[in-house]
Amino acid sequence: MTFAPGAVIIYENDSVPLLAVILSDSGGRFRVLNEQGAELSLPTARLTPTALQCSADKSALPELQRLREQIETAQSSISLQDLWEALKESPRTYGSSELMELYLGTPLPLHAVAMHMVLLKDRTFFKRETEGFSPRTEQAVEQCRKLEQQHKERQALSQAFVAFVEQRLADRTIALPSTLQPLMRSIEDIAAENPDISAERHEFASETLKAAHALLKSDQRLPLEQLANKLLDAIGHFDRNTNISLYRYRPPIEFKAEAQAEAAAAAAQEPRLDTLPREDLTALECVTIDDVTTLDMDDAISLQETERGYELGVHITDVSAIVAIGSALDNEARRRATSLYLPERTIPMLPRELSESRCSLVEAAMRPALSCFMLLDRDFRVTSSRVSASIIKVRRRYSYEDVDALLHSQERQMELLFHVASQSEAQRIAGGASKVTKHEAIPVLLEDGTVTLQQVDEDAPSHFLVSEMMVLANKYFAEFAYKNKIPILYRTQEAPEPDGEEDDEAGDGPAADYAFRGKMKRSVMTTSALPHWMLGLRHYTQVTSPIRRFADLCNQRQIMAHLFGQPYPYSSEKLGQIADALETPNIRAVHLSRDSKRFWLLRYLEQQLEKGPVQFKATVVRTDLKIPIVMLDTIFMTCPLKVSPRPALGAEFQVKVEVVQSRTGMLRIAPA
Repeated sequence: MTFAPGAVIIYENDSVPLLAVILSDSGGRFRVLNEQGAELSLPTARLTPTALQCSADKSALPELQRLREQIETAQSSISLQDLWEALKESPRTYGSSELMELYLGTPLPLHAVAMHMVLLKDRTFFKRETEGFSPRTEQAVEQCRKLEQQHKERQALSQAFVAFVEQRLADRTIALPSTLQPLMRSIEDIAAENPDISAERHEFASETLKAAHALLKSDQRLPLEQLANKLLDAIGHFDRNTNISLYRYRPPIEFKAEAQAEAAAAAAQEPRLDTLPREDLTALECVTIDDVTTLDMDDAISLQETERGYELGVHITDVSAIVAIGSALDNEARRRATSLYLPERTIPMLPRELSESRCSLVEAAMRPALSCFMLLDRDFRVTSSRVSASIIKVRRRYSYEDVDALLHSQERQMELLFHVASQSEAQRIAGGASKVTKHEAIPVLLEDGTVTLQQVDEDAPSHFLVSEMMVLANKYFAEFAYKNKIPILYRTQEAPEPDGEEDDEAGDGPAADYAFRGKMKRSVMTTSALPHWMLGLRHYTQVTSPIRRFADLCNQRQIMAHLFGQPYPYSSEKLGQIADALETPNIRAVHLSRDSKRFWLLRYLEQQLEKGPVQFKATVVRTDLKIPIVMLDTIFMTCPLKVSPRPALGAEFQVKVEVVQSRTGMLRIAPA
């Protein structure tokens, strides 16, 4: 198609139809002057001809603007709905001139242009085709109307959000209107790079974000997540202690109303303990050992002497007596899969009325329990075991610090328990178990926003004692289920792949521990009783934390059903489905815990840097990458370190912290 100079054409810019006049032909492209006074070079494919003419030079601008006014006047008299009503039963493709003739009778060329531009602006009733326009079906028109309404609502929301940002920049006490909360959530998701945000939500929030960010008068060429963070910081929605991981993974925090109501009802009444046969162990000396801040205590320990040795008891709170299968509480616990313990908050699997009260093994309270007893000889070797439905009453609560103090003073009962734990570990290691030294720095957030560190040595006597008691109990719960053919979820772990030849380069210490952990395979849940390589056990499960882990609660239900002679709540197939369903929330929980810990450790470093230079001892734990990886002492965090010449595994350096950005996860160090 060719156009002579002076011909008026229509073209679209970002879906907006504009008038223009042909100035000249430049070999397949046409130089045009549009109604806004801009000269452009456009290909033929973008041009729609009209029967209108005007001057072929810059003096045409006033003529184009007059034509626009006349066209808009003509447009105001056109009702596309009336035209569509008349033509919807005769679906075919019509040219805009033909449509105007059908609508008006004998139209002027300007009327045909008006019709064409109306059809381009309003796509509700007619669909654009290659050769013209065709009437849509009634269903399509209804859908277009809905989309148009949504578009208008989104525009209104976007404008309201920008207005809110403008107000908030002047006054941070301005509250976010409830109507804008979904949009704010989308912008939070962009800031956190939440992978679950839908394309539609992302697109709408991005447009609004750019419009609102213009108020800051800063660089808009930054990546979207940086624009979102800058905006949310500027209006005080985020601050330096905002853990972005909570927005990236979006763990369920508030319980659904029905689940909360069930929890309140269960907490308000004492559970009936006489409806099923339970062993009365309330006279037994049961104690709990937990962190001093722990409120959800689900395991207790007892030890008493016998004629031939000792009887060790590990008693697990019976959550299955409180939370019914298929209830709203049960569904909520399954959705969450696990409790989360973050520096700034705990997100429990069960509402606090249950997790910290009715189900918790609080001191002096009678509680239904699942007990595992192990008979030991004088050398603390297990000679037999049994499992029982029980009622217990905790006599005393100990913290880890209490137990360490008792062990230091050689208190007899704690010493005996420590010997049991030591013998249990020794037998496992003799059976092929592996042991890795693990040190951990737990960031603790104080009320004033200050971050401190709590050093945790899992090889400390008290931690070792409790950990080994739980391994021992879970081992015998697994054996009980295996012998009695009870379907449960076992915890298994394959052996690492052999290296081919022994590599002693790492020696001992952090480098060796890091290398060992890197070779370990992930433990998995399965309905098959396969070995657990690291623990050195033929059968292993987890039953000891039913308040905190849904899989433990399922296993507890299965064992309790067997003890009471009832049908199993779950088939092996159903347990496999549950394991599959728990996989994603469990992995997300691991990632959230890991990322949150890193954030708060870096936040700790930021606060320390504000006081002055920060230095650490660092050990090289990996050298096969372009930049060596070191483990920082005190915070036990890995970080790349540029150093020359290339260091050996296990080499130690004194390093200084150069740059820390807790929000982005950035940490840069250099040799001190």
